[in-house]
This record gives sequence, C-alpha cells and structure tokens, in this order.
Amino acid sequence: MPAARSRVNRSATEMLVSRVVAGFGVGIVFTVCSMYVAEIAENSVRGILGTLMQLLMNLGSMFGYCVGPYVSYTALGLLSALFPVVFLGLMLFMPETPHFLLMQGRREEAEVTLMRLRGRSNRQDIQEELAGIETALLQQMKDKGRPRDLIATRGTRRALVVMIGLIFIQQFGGIMAILSNAQDVFDITPGSSLSSSESAIVVGGIQLLASVGTSSLVDRLGRRPLLLASTCGCAVSLAIMGAYQYVHLRTDVDTAHYDWLPLGCVVVFLVTYCLGVGPLPIAMMGEMFPSNIKGLALSIGSMLLSVCFLIVTKLYQVAVDGLGSYFTFWFFAGVSAAGVTFVFFLVPETKGKSLENIVLELNGAKTGKQAPSVEPVQVHVSTIAA
Repeated sequence: MPAARSRVNRSATEMLVSRVVAGFGVGIVFTVCSMYVAEIAENSVRGILGTLMQLLMNLGSMFGYCVGPYVSYTALGLLSALFPVVFLGLMLFMPETPHFLLMQGRREEAEVTLMRLRGRSNRQDIQEELAGIETALLQQMKDKGRPRDLIATRGTRRALVVMIGLIFIQQFGGIMAILSNAQDVFDITPGSSLSSSESAIVVGGIQLLASVGTSSLVDRLGRRPLLLASTCGCAVSLAIMGAYQYVHLRTDVDTAHYDWLPLGCVVVFLVTYCLGVGPLPIAMMGEMFPSNIKGLALSIGSMLLSVCFLIVTKLYQVAVDGLGSYFTFWFFAGVSAAGVTFVFFLVPETKGKSLENIVLELNGAKTGKQAPSVEPVQVHVSTIAA
C-alpha cells in the first residue's frame, strides 16, 4: 500500500512539473510566434500565416483526442514530445527577422534574409520593402520600449485596448461552456451513442475544419468581417442554447422534440468561433504594435490570455452550480454581443497593409500601401542600432 501511494504521489508530481514546464513553453510560443510570423510574412499572406497557429493547435488537440484514449499517459507524452523536437530542429535553419537584424545594425544580413524570405535573387528587388522597414524603425526606436510607452501615443493606446478587448472576448465568449457541455449535448441528441472520447474527436474535427476555412478566407475577406461574423454567430448560438437550457431545466415544457437544437448550437458556435474569435486575436497581436514595445506588449497579452483562461476555467462550474447553466450561456452570449460593437467601432482592418502602415494608421495618419522611398534612409541606417 505505501508503495502504491508513493507511485501515485510521484505520478502526480511529475504531471504537475510537466504542466508547469509546458506552461512556460506555451507562453513563450504565444509571445514570439505571432511576432515572428508578422515580421517575416508578406502583406498579402500575413493573415493566412498568422491563423495557421490556431489551425495547428487544433490539429494538435485532434491528435490528443484520437490517440489519448487508447495509450498510456507516458506513451501520449512521448508521442506528443516528437512535435516540439521536430520544431526545434527545423527552427535551427530558420532566419532571424529583417526587423530584428536592422534593429541590431546588421543591414547586410537583413538584405540577405529578406531576399531568402521573398524568394528573390536580386538585392534591388527588396530595396523598397527594406527601406520602408528602416524608415519605420528609425521612428519607432526613438523610445526604448519602457512600460509607460505602451500608453505614450494614440496608436499604442488603441492597440493595447484592441488587444485586451479581443482577448477578453475570446476567453469570456463561451468556448469553455461549449466544450464543457459537449458530451451532455451528444448524450441528449436523438440517435447519438457517442462516448466521451468519440464526442471529443467530433468537436476537434469541427474546430479543425473551421480553422482551415478561416485560413483560406482571412486574406480575402479581411479581419473585421470575419470577427464581426464570428461574434454574431457566437452570440446567437449561445443565446439559443441558454434559452433551451432554461426551458428544459426551469419549466414543464417537453423539449424532447427539440433535442437536436443544442447540437446545432454547438456546431454553429464552434464554426463561427474558429472563423474569427479563436485565431484572429493572436494573429493581430503581432501586427499592431511598433517594434520598440512589441515584445513587451505581446508578453502582457500572453499573460492576460493565461489569466483569463484560469479565471474562466475555475469560475465556470461555480457559476453553473450557483446560477444555472442557462445564465452562464446568456452571460457568454452578452460578451459576444458586446464584441460585435467592440469590433465594429475599435478594431482596425489590417488586411494587405504593411506593419509600418498599420502602426501609422493606428496613430491617425492616412497612408497608402506603398513603402517610402530608399533615398532618405541610407544616411541614417546606422542610428537604428544606437
């Protein structure tokens, strides 16, 4: 008996330690990945590449849903560890971003990197884009990126408000309620005999397919239309789900003929959530901030994301037990509905725009899509690294 208890305690300790280490790793990835992708991508495909992070997260979840129920924790951990190991190996061959190299005064390397990223063999082909980056960095790097610089200009204040708002809408918009009730929904659906592991696979499959759709649409339709459609869809589906739960739990009305309704709400919510509210806040975080405070801002965003997730995870069941599941669904529907207004009035459209122009527009300047000319930059390039 003592030996068994020792094994259980050791297993619990190992699980907690692994979760803490994984948490640090995920926090770093959330902070750096969106920044890295935004700085290496061309304007025309930056949205697609930014949403790939959410798509691959859903693919990883799908892997866990499909494999986890049928292997041990140890086997699942070892199999899952293969992916970050492969990622680490591949990243050794990836270049630094041109923005970072210019900030370090390494212009030659920045030229070579930009040529490699754009698939060009002639340095003249990338001079216009490189000059635009240099000009923006000269302006942005005048300040050293202190915490107070997050609210120093109109553009940084607006970017901070947009980032916080999108994270709040994402985390308090009902995803936890839907995922927590998915098994119950499948249980009451007529003709359904899915186990908990099978229903998780179905949910993961819906999220994965919806994420594929988002990646194909984000640089065609833009961020704002997808976010507006996403928040609207989430609000409507959650409101209907709350109404069903209220009628089912608090009245004598027979809801047997409407048992298909929760399943429909779950599908609509997952599709619309993955259409915009799920992937786009992370993708847009790397687009809106100037280079001098981007790392600081994204670190704050990553921490806020984790805190909001912790709050929702811990308080969701408390709210369900104390107020009823219908109330929690209506609360989340209200957040999503408020998100429609927030997106409409405050969230900028970043489709097809350079990072430099996005920062300028957030500060109230009217810009075109063309980068500044090369000539004014050449004299002052060395001051970026100063």
